[in-house]
Amino acid sequence: MGAVVDDVGRRGRRRLAPGQAAAMAQTRIPKAQGENVNAYPYYSIIRYQLTITAGPTPGSFIYNLAKGETRRAFGYAIGDQMGVAGFPGTQVANDLDTNLVNKSQTNSGQTVRARGISVYVPSDSDPILLKLLSERLSITLAMNGEENKFRLGRLGFLPGGGGLNGGGNSVLTKPGVYDQQTLVAFGANGLPGRENFYPLPFPVIWKRAGQADSTLVLITELQKTINFRLDSRLAGGVDSGIEAWAPPSVEGEVGTYVDLVFRLHTVQVAKRSVNL
Repeated sequence: MGAVVDDVGRRGRRRLAPGQAAAMAQTRIPKAQGENVNAYPYYSIIRYQLTITAGPTPGSFIYNLAKGETRRAFGYAIGDQMGVAGFPGTQVANDLDTNLVNKSQTNSGQTVRARGISVYVPSDSDPILLKLLSERLSITLAMNGEENKFRLGRLGFLPGGGGLNGGGNSVLTKPGVYDQQTLVAFGANGLPGRENFYPLPFPVIWKRAGQADSTLVLITELQKTINFRLDSRLAGGVDSGIEAWAPPSVEGEVGTYVDLVFRLHTVQVAKRSVNL
């Protein structure tokens, strides 16, 4: 069968399926401007790790996070050490931690329009510590070598984009005498999986390297000290059913930290590659 042509002799275009049309619309490159537009996220992880010291009695431990402790998301890149983010200084960032190629700068010469921020809490974080941090951490978006600052309030203002939500098992509270762990419930701002985010009153423009507004970090600061004590419990007598229990005693154990992955919800514009 011959191709269908219109009344001026042009070949007709094959009709696209709805899904194909939608995909093309989302990835369309505006050729006239020679620019590539997309909406891939920028993300960066930080950690708040409790310091652990021996308590006044055998089997007791003191847990502490000091007021004033700061972390800097987007302050490191893939391949950099992560001390500014609260991890051991020898730990090197990979794709799970961030997608920045150069710290505090956009990738591939992009200009980024950030319209909102959300936080993803990895599920191995402790819910008790998360509850404490949610009301004690302040969030600040800083640009131009931290000269320009946008104070966004407390961590609890930011919706959760996924991860730990609603509750989880905690080792930072003594369980019932017949248990080894405690299920702790807590509220979250937003519903994970629904792409909730904190909408910025005005979009923040993160420029390509070499221009004004070309460096960005997200600073968290602990505004109140966190300090508490936990005591071990000996097992009961035969047939008592009372379980022995000991709180975590080594920094880095699951239950002694909270990780926070901050995500910028963005639209990005970059010069088209000659290879596209």
